[in-house]
Amino acid sequence: GELRFRWCIYCVEGVARIWAMVDQNVAGACREATCAIPLWQLSEGNHTVQVMFTDRHDDMVGLSPSFTLAVPPLSFPVLVSSPANLALADHGGVVLVGFGQEGFEGPSLIDGVADDPNNGWAYHGHTERAEAVVVLGGAEPPRVEGVLVRSGVGRGDHHVTRMRLHYTADVVPCLGG
Repeated sequence: GELRFRWCIYCVEGVARIWAMVDQNVAGACREATCAIPLWQLSEGNHTVQVMFTDRHDDMVGLSPSFTLAVPPLSFPVLVSSPANLALADHGGVVLVGFGQEGFEGPSLIDGVADDPNNGWAYHGHTERAEAVVVLGGAEPPRVEGVLVRSGVGRGDHHVTRMRLHYTADVVPCLGG
């Protein structure tokens, strides 16, 4: 599912972005007046949702009242396969980054550790060089069925705020080509 928001970007002075919080974890953010934030793998039951408003420096300027989102149990069986994560270095994935913060360099994007707040890629505010290219492993061009990006694991103030995803089956991938 997803949360859809429509808000007036000119009605509240100083607001530049909204953040959707689910169970006190950031689910996503947007700057547009209408946005949809995907909710991945929410368990059945009640979840608390709140919207935070921030200024252009991401300082909080307001918080909505919370509301409850009820996720019903699925009425059909879910078949979950375990596809290979072709981005992992162990599966032949390669990563190139424009800048890597000390201790949070590019290779940790594809090392398979997804639940440690002291692991991952960071760029220490160098937004002009915050680019990462991940080349998937495998002998054949992969069939991509989904992309999962985890952001801010255990760090409430570290989040992907803007992202572009490009895909190519070119043998030698390049940006802009």
